[in-house]
Amino acid sequence: MFFFGAYLTTLIAVKARQGNLLSTTTGFAVYMGFYCLYVFASTLPFLYLSEIDTIDFNLYQFIFTIFYFLGIIFFVFLTEFDNKKHGEVPAKKPIPYLLTIMALIGLILFLIFGIFKIYDWFITLFILLIPFIFASKEILTNFENLKIVQNFKMNLFYSGLVIAGTSNGLISFIFLFGIEFLVLKDITIIIGSLLMVYTWKSLPPLSELNWIDKMQQLLVVHSETSALLFNYHFKMLEDSEERGLDSDLAGSAIEGIGMLLLEILADTGHLKVIDHGNKKIYFVHGRKSTSILISTGTLTEFQYRLEMFHIRFEKYFDAELSKFLGDISSFKNTESIVREVFIS
Repeated sequence: MFFFGAYLTTLIAVKARQGNLLSTTTGFAVYMGFYCLYVFASTLPFLYLSEIDTIDFNLYQFIFTIFYFLGIIFFVFLTEFDNKKHGEVPAKKPIPYLLTIMALIGLILFLIFGIFKIYDWFITLFILLIPFIFASKEILTNFENLKIVQNFKMNLFYSGLVIAGTSNGLISFIFLFGIEFLVLKDITIIIGSLLMVYTWKSLPPLSELNWIDKMQQLLVVHSETSALLFNYHFKMLEDSEERGLDSDLAGSAIEGIGMLLLEILADTGHLKVIDHGNKKIYFVHGRKSTSILISTGTLTEFQYRLEMFHIRFEKYFDAELSKFLGDISSFKNTESIVREVFIS
């Protein structure tokens, strides 16, 4: 169980290293690390039931629960810090770092109770989980308009948190009904942790939200037929919003514009960028297809990411592009490349 938790922690830590170290993802990695330590330590006494009476079990649990709560506080603090520095949606709080202060108060109460040998895990855990949940919600609000994030149900994160948290309550059942509940405890931890890590890994770093938020649409057009192979909106469109032209017509129109301008600017090679009002349209031309990114800003990051995407697209779908006869269902897995290049 310990090694499984360490593996999940490593996955998050690797993601944290790829971005800003003082970030929510770093906080979540620390939280998972402390939680893993807590789970290992709280399970250890039950493997030696014959000696469990020789130790002060409550004091033992109290000490390692402090580490678990410190992990929660670290996550909440870095979440508020990250959101204050990089967040697009302002936090509606009367004072900065309110959630961190609440979490610290919960820990202080837990320590005071512990001094008087009142080991109350559930009330204190409830107090600390409130800022944990609100801090998570604060971060997730920044991504609510991104289609690629909404495709992953973010409620799975909270479900995982509840399931993993339920494992703490199973300790008392181990005393009442036997060691079998230790297995059930491990199962709930595994399921809950997997859900939390799986959903968190789908989020882009908050520090990159500024340029991600400027991307509007990605299209891939077949070079020979001008057929639109893939059309992706980075933001969720309201039902009342115009979703644009018919996909085939849009593909033909955009490719036609590119070909027309290519003839005009024949001596400069393939067209790479078009200014259209407040929008920038980026092009990457390959051997068999053209990738087009529509954005509301000018960043070299856009051209770089689009080139990365196009290289992987043509490599992944090389056979389908070579024998393309009009069936675009072969390109339905393109979204995974979008996630890998533009979000991870």
